[in-house]
Amino acid sequence: MSFRSPGAPPARMPRRSRLLAPVAATVVVIIAGLMLAANFWTDYKWFGSTGYTSVFLTQLWTRVLLFAVAGLVMAVIVGASIFFAYRSRPGVRPMSLEQQGLDRYRQSIDPHRKLFFWIAVGALALLAGAAASGDWRSYLQFMNSVEFGVNDPEFGMDVAFFAFTYPFLRILLGYVYAAVILAFIAAVIVHYLYGGVRLQNDSGQRATPAARVHLSVLLGLFVLLRAGSYWLDRYGLVFSERGYTFGASYTDVNAVKTALLILTVISVICAVLFFANIYFKNTMVPMASLGLLLLSAVLVGVAYPEIVQRFQVSPNEQRLESPYIERNIEYTRQAYDIADAEVQAYDATTELSAQDLVEESQGTTVRLADPSVVSQTFQQMQQVRGFYQFPDVLEVDRYPDSEGNLIDTIVAVRELDGPPSDQNNWLNRHLIYTHGYGMVAAAGTQIDAEGRPVFTEYNIPPRGELSDVVGEYEPRVYYGREGADYVIVQAEEEYDYPLDAEDTTEDVPTPEDAVDPEISPSPDEARAPADAEQQSADEENAEQTDGGAPTEEGTEESGGSQAYNRYEGSGGVQLSGFFDRILYAIKYQEPNILLNSAINSDSRILYERDPLNRVEKVAPFLTVDSRPYPAVVDGKIVWIVDAYTTSNGYPYANRIDFTQAVTDTFTDGAIQQVGAIPGNEVNYIRNSVKATVDAYDGTVTLYAWDEEDPVLRTWMGAFPGVVQDKDQMSDELVDHLRYPDDLFKVQREIMRQYHVTDAAAYYGGQDFWTIPTDPTGGTDNPEPPYRQTIHYPGEEEATFSLTSTFVPRGRENLAAFMAVDSDPRSEDYGKLKLLELPRSTVIFGPGQVQNAFDADADVREVLLPLEQSNAEVTRGNLLTLPFAGGLLYVEPLYVQAGGGGAASFPLLQQVMVGFGEEVAIGNNLPDALSNLFDGEAVAPEETPEETPQEPEEEAGAGDQEGGGDQDLTDALNEAVEAWEEAQESNQEANDRLREALEALEEQMNE
Repeated sequence: MSFRSPGAPPARMPRRSRLLAPVAATVVVIIAGLMLAANFWTDYKWFGSTGYTSVFLTQLWTRVLLFAVAGLVMAVIVGASIFFAYRSRPGVRPMSLEQQGLDRYRQSIDPHRKLFFWIAVGALALLAGAAASGDWRSYLQFMNSVEFGVNDPEFGMDVAFFAFTYPFLRILLGYVYAAVILAFIAAVIVHYLYGGVRLQNDSGQRATPAARVHLSVLLGLFVLLRAGSYWLDRYGLVFSERGYTFGASYTDVNAVKTALLILTVISVICAVLFFANIYFKNTMVPMASLGLLLLSAVLVGVAYPEIVQRFQVSPNEQRLESPYIERNIEYTRQAYDIADAEVQAYDATTELSAQDLVEESQGTTVRLADPSVVSQTFQQMQQVRGFYQFPDVLEVDRYPDSEGNLIDTIVAVRELDGPPSDQNNWLNRHLIYTHGYGMVAAAGTQIDAEGRPVFTEYNIPPRGELSDVVGEYEPRVYYGREGADYVIVQAEEEYDYPLDAEDTTEDVPTPEDAVDPEISPSPDEARAPADAEQQSADEENAEQTDGGAPTEEGTEESGGSQAYNRYEGSGGVQLSGFFDRILYAIKYQEPNILLNSAINSDSRILYERDPLNRVEKVAPFLTVDSRPYPAVVDGKIVWIVDAYTTSNGYPYANRIDFTQAVTDTFTDGAIQQVGAIPGNEVNYIRNSVKATVDAYDGTVTLYAWDEEDPVLRTWMGAFPGVVQDKDQMSDELVDHLRYPDDLFKVQREIMRQYHVTDAAAYYGGQDFWTIPTDPTGGTDNPEPPYRQTIHYPGEEEATFSLTSTFVPRGRENLAAFMAVDSDPRSEDYGKLKLLELPRSTVIFGPGQVQNAFDADADVREVLLPLEQSNAEVTRGNLLTLPFAGGLLYVEPLYVQAGGGGAASFPLLQQVMVGFGEEVAIGNNLPDALSNLFDGEAVAPEETPEETPQEPEEEAGAGDQEGGGDQDLTDALNEAVEAWEEAQESNQEANDRLREALEALEEQMNE
């Protein structure tokens, strides 16, 4: 044991230990610097590969400018304050215990004061610069603002001031505020440290004249900035939440606005008094100024508006707030583009006759295939191999059939999820299994005899009716929503597709297999396979497409061979040298990028492959829709992405949470994050841009869809040449455009309240609606909007539309039906249409119809055996569509064999329909409609009280009625058969419909 004397110097650490900390810190800094440099340079190369280098450079130089200016301003203001405080320190400090204690700190700081000064100023400058660089969007909008051509009603200023100028002025004022406050704090610290400000002083002088002047100037600047803030707050009243609605209320306009003007004047006076203290050099003037400022802020800024609100407005709120409610309604409807919505009173009859059935059936089609259910069928019948994947919810587009008629089509691409699980290594994941293969499509309105969707594009290589119409196209999908974060091509040979894929998908239902089921077959017959040979083929197909990964060894598959591919596109970044490989090895922290010998100067690395991420990155000022969809356009598969310009600065317009507004059963909260929306709240939105992403080479193209949108024009001024003109779109691309999901969901969220345009009715709120919960989803999420071709009342032709429903607030009956024309070729594209139902008539809403389905005896008779067996019954989308002067509900029922494992998939076996208060079920849609009609027709005759007769007469009448019923049934069957054929838009079938209608009329008259 060793002892050290009290006076001995402290033991020093060994030299090696003392060097360890700085060496470790240096290594950490170098690694962090390399990571930052690698990310920066790879980002630059990525933008260069996409052709959007200007976007990268515009962001970069804007950020650098804001960083430099904000950092410099902070450094100058705080640094000058510290410098002046030090230079004006007193030469002689009074003797006191306080000063004696401070002497120790001064002795420690003085030798290094310049170092401390630059560290403090530099750190504050870095923080200010970093914060300011994040506000580059506000700066670019301010510098490139375009007027809306709409003035706010209170100040008479263009909306552009509130959307672009006002936010930037608030940010600018905030930074100067922060700089002055920090300068004041720094000045007080330095003055106190060097004796300019003293807490203890027997003479009563707690501050030197120089310190009083210095602090008075800083306080004067602070109060002057406060005056500017009060003045700017007047314009911020258009975003007030004080009143009954969003925007300036009665109290804001008649009390707060005046109070802010008074406070502005008082603040200017107080600032002058602070500056005057340079000459007075006493503490009374600044203290009196602060007291006046605080007192006026409390009395004028808080108490006065509160008194007006409580004693004048609250007792007379509806009358006084009415003009401001009208402003809120008008500007909210403008901001969300619902001002021109067409509202039509719709009586919605609840009775359906045979004549109505046949008349309405002409040209009417119903999309029975549910995109969220048939995904499993796609997966089983078209997956081909276990490493291919389809999304959980498929998309609805339109393609022409063999006769050139546009039909609703369920579409998806066969994306690559990754290599087989037992071969999931770096080489396979990033160099071998690089791409998906082919488009898969099925008719939305057709099924085969077993309830499977009828495929119009299928197999590998792709073939089908769609290929016959659009011609050959590039089927490989290198850019999509699934797969590895990056792949390297033109290195190893890439897995392309199995050569025996045709053998594993030979039993695919095609349009030739589509059937129009008769009314007469029983449910058991409809569910049975066509014959034993067909059933055997199904079982064999299920075994071959069970989702399991094939056993592979080397370059061959068991039971077959595979085709290879070498990428020939221009997508991605070329790894032209060893330095590039080092950068990407650092970026992805993957040494194999350096070590793999197959990677050469011709190799390309493809990353940021999700189409949504690509669009958001090349256009950071846009918010993308959460539902991109694939389409075959001009000989290639492209992803079509709807993009929005948004703002939260539209005066008087109600703000909503974007993520919450677009959440429904399909999304279930899994919404693409939208960095373009500050705080995720919006009160202005337009579908200003349609974007495409080439699935083969990743090319991103942006088209100005709404060329009049001032927000888009502002961003086009900031990023010239990034967005192309609308007329640059090809005709084939325009054919596949549609009204976007998220915009429609935002608009229907607003329409819940803002269909009410009368201020008094809005104040009462009794006419507000809500979006019904999806009765088939099993969650509390709202019902999703559905894409379907509907015959809107008053329109001559059926239109491809996006539809939704509303129910009254707190009730379940139907209040309104909303649709928007989704056909880009239509003159009414994007026009919102509302069918408003009478409040005096109760029309079943979606939840009530679903309850009626579940409670109906005929429906239960069909479903009970299935539910008691091991079969799984899935309820498809509950569609609502105008039909025969009322509203028809249609819900397909899918049955999936229980215990079938991964090989089973849902088959459409039954269809439930509802009209008015009546519901029915059938093997198919015509069968269900026939049952619905029959139930209404025979009900009166089955009521003995209405037709009392003698037993003999009843028997005779019964015989006579039986013959009449048979004739009527035959005529109805003929009409239904013709209706089925009309689904194909066949002119001959339409002629048969007219003949069948005449026969029905004759039978009903008899």
